[in-house]
Amino acid sequence: KEIFDMYRQGLADVPSVSFIPTDLDSTSPWFVDIRVHDGRRDELALYLKGQGVGARPFYPALHSTPVYSRSGSYPNAERAAREGLWLPSSSQLTDQQIAFVIDRIKSFT
Repeated sequence: KEIFDMYRQGLADVPSVSFIPTDLDSTSPWFVDIRVHDGRRDELALYLKGQGVGARPFYPALHSTPVYSRSGSYPNAERAAREGLWLPSSSQLTDQQIAFVIDRIKSFT
């Protein structure tokens, strides 16, 4: 919860980034999930990789995968798959490492 909250506070002033709504009173986030709204999610992930920060896109929307293929439009799933990025979230992260990730995201945007 502290890691998630540190990310959320540190990135609060970055307009192209938002967090998946999470009630910290009832859950402990396993991953730190963000949405990158400006269409540059993949660029940000590549930039972070170049800075030594592991981040990866969300999985594709299930209906778009061969095993679960469905016709139709699922805009929320498609948007999440297109915009979602997982940030480092190990319980072993230090405050300094989290601050570094936050700083790198801010320097990109």
